[in-house]
Amino acid sequence: MARSLLVYSCCLVSSFLALSCAPAQAADAATMRQMMLERGMAVYDECYSPEHLDQIFVRACDKVFPGDSSRCKSAWVGFSTAFGYKDPNTVVAEDYSDYFNAVPVASPPNTTVFWSGVVNVVEEMSVNPNISSSANQNSSVIINTMTADDDVRCWCGNKTHMVDTVNPCPITTTGVFWEKFSALLAESASGTAFWMGHGDRPGGAYLSISFFAQVEFPRLTPDRVKRLVAINIYNCSKATGEQCGEGTLVDLQNQALDKYGSGGYGCSEVCGDPKDTQQVPKLADMSLNVIRVEQGLGSGYSYLQASVAVGVIISLPIILMCLRANMKHSKKE
Repeated sequence: MARSLLVYSCCLVSSFLALSCAPAQAADAATMRQMMLERGMAVYDECYSPEHLDQIFVRACDKVFPGDSSRCKSAWVGFSTAFGYKDPNTVVAEDYSDYFNAVPVASPPNTTVFWSGVVNVVEEMSVNPNISSSANQNSSVIINTMTADDDVRCWCGNKTHMVDTVNPCPITTTGVFWEKFSALLAESASGTAFWMGHGDRPGGAYLSISFFAQVEFPRLTPDRVKRLVAINIYNCSKATGEQCGEGTLVDLQNQALDKYGSGGYGCSEVCGDPKDTQQVPKLADMSLNVIRVEQGLGSGYSYLQASVAVGVIISLPIILMCLRANMKHSKKE
């Protein structure tokens, strides 16, 4: 699934982030680093903009919008304007507004999924059309494609160059992009929203210094969002991790109930290890079952199970007819 540290009509006040209702300030580098690590992003002590970032961006955009070169050029202008010809330490989340105007963030009701520490599971789930997450929004897929195809981990400019490939980029230039994305994803959510966490993580599933706690959850306002459902993935056999109603998940529960009232929070547990790639498809399917029930789309069966069940129901009359025919034939003999 990131993030906005600036002037909003509703200010997010936090002792951890440098957010203010005064003129917007760049994020605190140490806090941003911790938030990005919590999200599972790669963070380097020194990271440089790649050569030909414009070509890399347009190539990634073309995979999202095949043949729409004008849209990708517009998206590049919006993206590069955020940091080009600027002191990279002064870039704030609102600087990426033009990019997100060119490639908007949108979520249908009851589909938005936020997450902490379970990126592999969310990516597996997000091929489902009833899921909206950082893994399938066009604006984030472009950036994720640059990372996957060309190992782009950061970008920045300076006062004299659109893209600075000589000096290391501050972590905040990239971090505030994800902050702005997270803010917009949260602001697009409505109905029931979902959050997925990892109960076996050190410090607990729901960390106070995280994109979800600092940026997304505060923007899930009760005028649009009526209920938050947590999906907690942990190793149930060891029973050493947090379960629903324990530890940091109590904090999340209390915050959600305070915001949405009685019935405004639910928590379901999914057993497994999200770091084990072999378990990821199963964990994704089990998590989807929880979401589909909340969406009123099913009773918790996987698509394969549902298909088999439908096939049996359709075939049952034919099977009965064959059995009756065999019984009649046996009596004649």
